[in-house]
Amino acid sequence: MSRPRLLPILVILTICALIRLPAYVASLVQGPEWLAYPANFSPLYGLCLFSAATYRNRIWAYLAPLLAYVVGTLLIAVITNKLSDALSPMALFPLVGFAMFLLVGKSLRGRSVGFGTALGAGTLGAVLFFLVTNFSSWWLDPMMTPPTGYTRDLSGLVASYVAGIPFSWMQFASTIFFSVLFFSPAMAPVMTTDAPREPQLVPTPVAQ
Repeated sequence: MSRPRLLPILVILTICALIRLPAYVASLVQGPEWLAYPANFSPLYGLCLFSAATYRNRIWAYLAPLLAYVVGTLLIAVITNKLSDALSPMALFPLVGFAMFLLVGKSLRGRSVGFGTALGAGTLGAVLFFLVTNFSSWWLDPMMTPPTGYTRDLSGLVASYVAGIPFSWMQFASTIFFSVLFFSPAMAPVMTTDAPREPQLVPTPVAQ
């Protein structure tokens, strides 16, 4: 287990918290057509995997990524004057989805994570996130304004998943990209304070 290198991880967490804000601010100033932020594009998915798999301290491993999402959501709610949206039951399900990423990352603790493992873990986390968040669209549909009209049966649940596919490809893409990036050997000295081990010199026996 490792300790985070504070400056880079704080910068990444800040980006995760604020990445959605510029589009919402622009939409308020220029109109809804400026809400051009690619849906669900964020380094937070990959960061959840990496931090849960790598960091020894539970605050950095689990709490900090979730807090980054909560802060970003609350800021958007305040800016758009829709604080009730951030406090609704629907807002809890993305947190559950991110918790799925943390669980997948936790399963990697103590293991050597190469490209294939990072790719597989990122894909699994993205699928679980998709299942959780789109389940909420179906389950809480009657509470939405206006409701989308999903029927209260299996066909309605399937319809909610099908409807969510076009909005999820950016989430899958950013999850895979940032998962592979954060677990790459080049990022290790950036993300952690672990110093590379120096080769130990073995004394050569002297012939008598």
